Amino acid sequence: MTGVTTSPSAQPEAAAAVIARLERYTPSCLRAEDWALAAAAVRAAVLGARPQDPEDAKGLASRLCLFLAGPSGWDRTAAPDLGRLLSRVAIDAHLARLAAAGKARKTRENHRADLQRIAQAITGTTPIEARDRCRRQEPVGAVSRVAAALHASGCGIAAGAGAFAQLTGRPLRREDLEPLEGLTRTNAACARSGGAGTIADPSEIDALVSALDLVNAAEEVAEKTPAETHRAPETARTSRPSRAAALRHARAAMAAAAEADSRPRIAEVNPAALVPGVAEAIATYRPKRLAAAPWAELRPVWERLIVGFAPASRGAVGGPAAVLVGFLCWADERPGRPDPNAPLALDELLETGPGGSLIDAYDEQLRRDGVADSSRATRRAVLRRALRSLDPRTAATRIAYQPVAGPYSATECAALVRLARHQPSEARRRELSFVVGLGLGAGLDGRDLRNTDRSSFSDLELPGEAPVLAVRVGGSERPRTVVVRRAYEPLVREALASHDAARRGKSAPILGRSATRRNITTPVMEHAVTARVGERVAIEVNRLRATWLVAAMCARVPLGALLSAAGLRSARSLTDLLVHCPAPEPAEVAAALAHLEAVLGTDERGRS
Repeated sequence: MTGVTTSPSAQPEAAAAVIARLERYTPSCLRAEDWALAAAAVRAAVLGARPQDPEDAKGLASRLCLFLAGPSGWDRTAAPDLGRLLSRVAIDAHLARLAAAGKARKTRENHRADLQRIAQAITGTTPIEARDRCRRQEPVGAVSRVAAALHASGCGIAAGAGAFAQLTGRPLRREDLEPLEGLTRTNAACARSGGAGTIADPSEIDALVSALDLVNAAEEVAEKTPAETHRAPETARTSRPSRAAALRHARAAMAAAAEADSRPRIAEVNPAALVPGVAEAIATYRPKRLAAAPWAELRPVWERLIVGFAPASRGAVGGPAAVLVGFLCWADERPGRPDPNAPLALDELLETGPGGSLIDAYDEQLRRDGVADSSRATRRAVLRRALRSLDPRTAATRIAYQPVAGPYSATECAALVRLARHQPSEARRRELSFVVGLGLGAGLDGRDLRNTDRSSFSDLELPGEAPVLAVRVGGSERPRTVVVRRAYEPLVREALASHDAARRGKSAPILGRSATRRNITTPVMEHAVTARVGERVAIEVNRLRATWLVAAMCARVPLGALLSAAGLRSARSLTDLLVHCPAPEPAEVAAALAHLEAVLGTDERGRS
């Protein structure tokens, strides 16, 4: 006999240790919210693979979670359907990613063996080398084993359903229980005792899991005594289904569940997440060329699609709204619709036919009607974006807005200047001085520094003051000229003198050798050192820029001039930094407001 060699009396203790180890296991490759969805299915799949000991169970769970952490096809909106995900193609793709990551061949083969072992346990199949054992013992699929444990324990249906969901990751169905001998008598006894239909108690589920362990132990004994395996129970009143029939039934049930899970389910959307004003525009929208009765029927479907489309602004609602109305009117009246009299449902919009999706059929109709190619392309883009939001497997995940990082304090800024001036080599001093001086002094970030060379600097004459240092920021995205703050002008001039002394040339970038390299500031931070051995320099370029923005916001700089100097298209970043600006004196604010009339002038006042 191969496999587990423990005695039947020791099997329940070993199974309890495996279950306890799986309960303690938490993967590091999955997020907490993803693990909360996948934990029950992963533990059930590992138990179905019949691990030999707790460490074997932990290894199976670890490799299964690593598979789920990658692009496995799991949408992370519900428990993973491992029977569908663990296909041979998916496992091969996972191993290819491991190979690209540098994993050894032996490690990849171990991953393959464990994933195939789990997949075989879920589908109820048996490895090729175990075909002889399959002929003389009951199928070891999860459905058959849990159902056998239900019959052996005598627990109620509620407890059995709870244990089944815990171990297989899907609800218990009636067809899962049909192959069991004597199940009708057990159900009747539970009904007479009031056990059926009650909420499962945790102790009942634990008892059923223990019974499942006893069934596993009985299967091991059956391998030694195959003759007793074929002996019919003396109390049986009906014939037991054949092994092949029970296995076919279990496979058919799992295939039906996989097919049901693969059908599109309508994803949920949150109208409160729309841009302000968009929800109001959607609520007040009314198509001009559609009567009230058909519009009232189509409006719920239209609202779900336009909310899923998520227009960028209130003014951007009208165009997509009209496209969706035209498409829904066509879909509601299209030839070949299964039930023309039924209201149009969201599920219908995701159906595909011989000619492709509904979007393809609608586009073909537009082409026959003579609609221009550019207009058809616009409509296709709108419809695809709206319909993708219906299916949770293809719905785009909106990235939450990240507030701007806060500025450095005055003490921290002084420490950064000292750090730049005390680097051990001339090149490190020059590069870190450029990053710190231009970040704190002119608000330049990584993109700006990449497009800055020696010729970008010049002196700017000011009336009644000494010349100031100005830097011209190149690039096509936000070209501008910014004056360096007086406090950080000496640091930048020292870096320029070092650049000239090194004879790098006026066209040479101030950082690195190539202006096309995107990551320009990280190497500067990696090469910077402090007086403490092993301590890394942690300077955030975005916080250097935020420090300059806060200083400019507190100065008497008009908002338009500030946005131009910062290279900003909107003031959204400034609103995040308002909390870091010190509150002005009320008297100064009052005086500034009182002089607004003088600033505007008589002509402006007269025209207003």
